[in-house]
Amino acid sequence: MPGRFMRKSLPIISCFVLGAFGEAPAQFGVSPGQDGGFMREMHGRHQGGDAEDPLGEDRVLMEQMQAMGAPHYLNNSLFSSVRRQGDLTGFQGLFSPGHGGLSPWSGTVVRPGDVGESGYAASLDQAFEWNRMAGNDFYLSTTSLSVAAATGDIHGNGRLALNAAGGVSLTEDDDLLLSSADGHAAWFLLPGSSLTYDVQRGPWSLTLYDRLSARPGSILSVNTFFQTALQNDLGLVLSREITSSVTAAFNYNWASSQPYGNKFRSGYGLQSYSERDLHSILLSLSWQASSRLLLGLEGGRSWNDQESEFYADGRLWHAGGFAEARLPWRHQLRLTAGVQGMSFEEPPPQFIFLSPPLVDPTPAFITNNTGDGNDLSTSPAYSLTLRGRLTERLVHELSAGYEASLAQLTNYVQSHYVNESVQADLWRGATLGLGGFYEWAESSGYSGGSYAFFANQVSRYGGMARFQQNLGDVTVAVGWGYAKSLTSSDSRYLPRGGYSADDVRGWLPYGDQEQQVVSASLSWRCHPRSTVRLAWEYLNSRLRDVPGWQASQSRVQLGMRFTF
Repeated sequence: MPGRFMRKSLPIISCFVLGAFGEAPAQFGVSPGQDGGFMREMHGRHQGGDAEDPLGEDRVLMEQMQAMGAPHYLNNSLFSSVRRQGDLTGFQGLFSPGHGGLSPWSGTVVRPGDVGESGYAASLDQAFEWNRMAGNDFYLSTTSLSVAAATGDIHGNGRLALNAAGGVSLTEDDDLLLSSADGHAAWFLLPGSSLTYDVQRGPWSLTLYDRLSARPGSILSVNTFFQTALQNDLGLVLSREITSSVTAAFNYNWASSQPYGNKFRSGYGLQSYSERDLHSILLSLSWQASSRLLLGLEGGRSWNDQESEFYADGRLWHAGGFAEARLPWRHQLRLTAGVQGMSFEEPPPQFIFLSPPLVDPTPAFITNNTGDGNDLSTSPAYSLTLRGRLTERLVHELSAGYEASLAQLTNYVQSHYVNESVQADLWRGATLGLGGFYEWAESSGYSGGSYAFFANQVSRYGGMARFQQNLGDVTVAVGWGYAKSLTSSDSRYLPRGGYSADDVRGWLPYGDQEQQVVSASLSWRCHPRSTVRLAWEYLNSRLRDVPGWQASQSRVQLGMRFTF
């Protein structure tokens, strides 16, 4: 194809060094969609590799477009997914990622290179950022290291592999407080960073994995709070080929989460918001009906144990079937359908604190627990993903579904979602990506059941576009995105003693919000192993329920990547 050799993005973490934090599918046990996606990933891993992605190298460009305005601990983004709020490993984007859960590599976090005879590949990124928020200027330095390494033989003594990306951000500004080192540092490890061991013996395949993620946070002023999370996922996947076309698999995972970092955390009642242990057992039975069709059954059960009595411990289960088909017109179709349920402990008696609230108080300053005693009775869950090539120059991906998942300030959230992405080759070296999304989510306790203090209903929709032009060793990219969020509460569940409904709506994120993001970047491959990048991002946000309230944020970053 003309210009195809010029289309590949320069090898530097896209947009911002941490711009795609949390794009990997991560937490097991949170929702049926994430559980099923991981089991199908492991099926491909144990069968000798995942099926070829029909999007090919356009996957990288599409994920860079989808990352427009992606949530991050250094921006105030609305481009986040309500249905993934219970996943503590990262800041979840709106699109379903097309890559796996046991590595951080994606279109926005570029693998440092292929592991050759040396057994490893590594890259070092250094970035300097100017960030203007709330009328204040902040300066940061971010250093990150990406490593891919492997040794051994999967059919011999086993293969040990490391795929990880992480680093640290530093600042000397006292008004911007980061989540460690008394507010002057934030260290991070991207979701999917993992150490794995794979071995095969006859019909048996075993994968042991240890996955660590560190999600930092920041405080823009003394009256704003953040939530940090340090999580370790330890687990194993054991599969057996029953026949040449039928495979059974078992996964056990223990996810241990806790907050980390800042001395300011304890002053804001956030000590145990991120402290929990989530144990999950997942089972699947798959049948390779033909070279183009994979059918199967899957199910799982999770035990969620919270450290704090602010939240209720819960038990989750799901069961269903799935189908994956390679269609004749260069498309891949994935369908899942099943049922799920959740049960939670009854919360202790709830009371509302009557002391005068701070500006933007944390939930623990308002009440002693969520007050949510709702269980999820047997409920449907389904999803559809269709991806492929429409023409030689045009690819697309459609995702839609409905499921319930763990929430943060209520027991669970039920969500309908649909998103579509299109990636096109325009002319030699030029590409255009377009994306749109819609998500409707309702918290447990919003429209019925028992009292739920923080219950709400959210509708979120928007779109984005990204244009890129490659000129030899130089790449220029510009992007735009728009998101609108409509959030409402049920006045029956707002407190009475000492507070009015308007008071509470002023503290919590109710009402209409909209946001636009514009970005531009310039990359130059100055050496076969080095790339220099200049990037700019601007976010403009507005709360429609507050006349005249508007906030803007600008970020400029100069970075360099060196590949070893």
